[in-house]
Amino acid sequence: MSICFRRAADIHKSGKGGYASKNKNQDKNQDKKQREDGLLKEETLFTDELPEEILKELTPEIRRQYFLWDEILKREVELYPWLTLPLIEENFHKKYQRNIKIQLLSTEYTISRIHEKGERLLHSIRADLLLRIGGELYHFECQMKSNKSMVFRMLEYDTHIALRHSSNENQLSFPKSVVLYLNHSKNTPDYESCTLHFQDGSRHLYQVPVMKVQKYSLHEIEEKHLNILIPFLPIRFARRIKSGKVTGRKKLKEDLTEFLAECIMILNRGKEEGFLTEHARNDILEFLYKACGHLL
Repeated sequence: MSICFRRAADIHKSGKGGYASKNKNQDKNQDKKQREDGLLKEETLFTDELPEEILKELTPEIRRQYFLWDEILKREVELYPWLTLPLIEENFHKKYQRNIKIQLLSTEYTISRIHEKGERLLHSIRADLLLRIGGELYHFECQMKSNKSMVFRMLEYDTHIALRHSSNENQLSFPKSVVLYLNHSKNTPDYESCTLHFQDGSRHLYQVPVMKVQKYSLHEIEEKHLNILIPFLPIRFARRIKSGKVTGRKKLKEDLTEFLAECIMILNRGKEEGFLTEHARNDILEFLYKACGHLL
């Protein structure tokens, strides 16, 4: 499968021509070191979100599966916050100028929970991304696929965000939130929602829009400048990769090679047209290759 990545990388490195490849052993050693470094960083940043008794049971491969996608999204936003503006426009129909001030806010909250034995325990929860643009707060959660508890997690996150950031002591202003599902099925909802029943008998529908990443074609990604999603697009090949069917391997290589080449050309055109800086183009490609290496 490494052949298809080298072909795609040729297009990126050379533009119109080829380039001299590195020694294969150097490539393997460098890739191994990058994966180990990446795993160490992922664990350092995010392992406190999992209960310790569960964390002890995770193999390095499962740890990488759990943390990789969050790490890619967070790193993209840390480096290039303006990449989130097309996401905001797509989900909330709010258009900002690229030079608008974007503030990344803390997403970690310490809460107390009562243990089954009655002991009060302190516990940290951390949302994925929280941005302030002007007077608006935008909250993004990145998930592989939907589950029944997601709406309650979002409600918990949004409540803590509102409590921390609302300026009026008599009002709570919830952020504009969205769930990015990196994979979806026919049962994945368009909104995560639940009904809140208050003590006065009133009800409120809590509803968060869902963004199904794999439903976007490459044409739509380019047209809407959703370059931040490109590293997640190879997930659409995951089922074919995992099937391991020898008969379809050649076709998979061809399809994946063509797909990666198109992604690279989209990023190249984005740079040429001024929607991406050179550094952003290169970093998104690096994350794309990291994602592909993980899937394989």
